[in-house]
This record gives sequence, structure tokens and C-alpha cells, in this order.
Amino acid sequence: MTRRFDVDHLRCAIVLMVMVHHVVCLFNCAGVPMNLAPGIPALDAIAYFCYPWLMPCMFLLAGRSARYALEEQSARQFLARRVRRLLVPFFAGAVLLGLPLVQLTFAVKGGSVGEMLAYFPSPLIGLFFLCMMGMGPQWFLLALFFITLLFLPLRALDRRDRFWAFCGKAGMPALLALWAGYWAFSQIGNAVDRYPLYLLLFLAGYWIFSYEDVAARLARAHLPLLGLALGLYLWVLARWYGRSFAGPPFVSDLPVTLFGWAMTLAAVGCAKAWGDRETAFSRFWRRRSFALYQFHYLLLTAAVCAVTRLLHLPAAVNYLLSLALAAAGSLGLYELLSRVPGVRSLFALPPPGP
Repeated sequence: MTRRFDVDHLRCAIVLMVMVHHVVCLFNCAGVPMNLAPGIPALDAIAYFCYPWLMPCMFLLAGRSARYALEEQSARQFLARRVRRLLVPFFAGAVLLGLPLVQLTFAVKGGSVGEMLAYFPSPLIGLFFLCMMGMGPQWFLLALFFITLLFLPLRALDRRDRFWAFCGKAGMPALLALWAGYWAFSQIGNAVDRYPLYLLLFLAGYWIFSYEDVAARLARAHLPLLGLALGLYLWVLARWYGRSFAGPPFVSDLPVTLFGWAMTLAAVGCAKAWGDRETAFSRFWRRRSFALYQFHYLLLTAAVCAVTRLLHLPAAVNYLLSLALAAAGSLGLYELLSRVPGVRSLFALPPPGP
């Protein structure tokens, strides 16, 4: 399959931004329950920027990638690959990363795994529940797998690609107007379970944004789109700063959805304009970004707990040191686990390389 370097660059950039976002969440001062230690209120502005669009954009990129993959694979081959690359790593991560994360969270906030298991009629049921509690970023893998199951029957209705051909005509007014769907589907579900919105964006990625012409149109307008998105972000910040950025009122708010969609379009356009060629950055992070996404949250939680409880450093240093430790640990785990074939398959890691 021909590599789309703009997709590689944008996906890797989003994974790195997700990690920064999680650092801010663990120190947040906006009342989001993820907080583990006192932070700097001004840095919460990063979370107001990241939360509305990072994961929606990931599902859009997943839809684009599905189109490219299905040009060379049958639906059955594609589904089998999704099982290996999504479902297996989800369960491996939920058990091997989720349980330690739950235990660590209990150690910080009170309680224990044993006390929680006592509430369930069977220890196995309790362990399953705790694995789901501690899945962390692995939720994306499970959500993407379920969306794949919904998508394949829909794709079968367009066997001759007539709808795809029609969608390729989408100009800038139509792309901007897709905000209406972004807003409408943001009203369904809550801050965690925005699955209708994610399904919509996956389908948009497959049928609309997989066209090189569509990406090129956004690339030609990437600076105006970026300016529009940043202006809308300032509106969101003025409207929401100091309040929770992870609740239904926030994600369904009109300015937040406007910013989320504008920033998604701008990100796709900027990636096409600035990153449509292979670089040392894309070569390095393409192999490691999936490992970073899977491993960082447990390591980040441990780093925040250790740094804030043992070192007593200034708050700004706590952010940076926690981020650096989690990134180094995640990269180290990739280098170690990618060399063990059985474990590498469990987490769907690429083999080691430059």
C-alpha cells in the first residue's frame, strides 16, 4: 500500500499531543476527576485546545486509512487484520496495563482492588470490570473495532463506489457545512462515549477525505482554516476556562463543535501542505507511535505520582519531568517488547527498526 505521509505525520502528531493532553489532565485545575496532583491553572488551556478535536480527527484518519487498505485487501482480510491490530491489543492492554493502572489509582485516591472485588458476585466478573475501568487509552482500539463492524455492511451497499465518486466532488462549502453533522452527532452520548460522532467521522474519512483532491483543497486553504480555528479556540477559552473540559455540556456546546470541526479541517490541510513527504520524524514515530499511545498512560500516571510525592519540585517541572519519564519509558518498552515476537503480536507492535 502506498504510504500517505501526510496521514503518518498527522497521526503521529496527534499521539504526541494526546500524551501532552493527558499530562495536563492529571494536573488539571478545572474539576475533571482525573486530577492526581495540584497543577498550574493556565496550562489547562492546553486541554481546552486538545479535547474537542484530537480523537475525532483520529477516527477520521482511521476512515481514510480504511479506504486505502481496502483498495488492496478484501473485506475479510481487512476484518482479520482489524482483529489482530485492534481487538487483540485491546484485551492485552486491558489486562496487562489496565489492572496495574487501577491498582495505582486506588493507591493514590484510596481503596484497593480487593475491596472492589468484594462488591461482585464472582472475582472473575470483578476482574473483568476492573480491566474495563483501567483500559485508559485502549478504549480507542475497542471503539474503532466496533465501528469497523458497523462500517463493513454499509460499505457493501456501495460496491460500485458510486457514493464515493459523488463524495469526491465535495468543495470547500460542503466541507465546512459538514460541521452541522459534527454538531448534531455531538449532542448524542457523553464526553467519553461519543461513538455516534466517531462513526460519522470514520465514514467521512472513508468516503470524503480519502480523496487526494479533497486533501489538496484543504491544503490550499490551510492557513485561513488554521486562523479560523484559532479564533474559535479563543472563543471557547473565554467561554469555558475554569470549568470542566470533559463533560457533556462542553463537548456539545456550539462554539466547541465549531472549533473542533474547524481544527480538524485545518489539521488535515496543514498535514497535506507541510507533511506530504517522508522525513526522519515520520520514519521514527511511524514505528513507535502506536506503542507510545498504548503504554504512555500507565507510565504517565506512575510518573506523576512518583514525581509529586518524592521530589517536591516546582509545578512546572512536575509537568515536564512526568512527560519526559513517560515518553522515555514508552519508547523503552517499545524497543524491548518489539524484539519478543509473541509479546510484539499481543500489542500489534511493528518490528524494531530506525
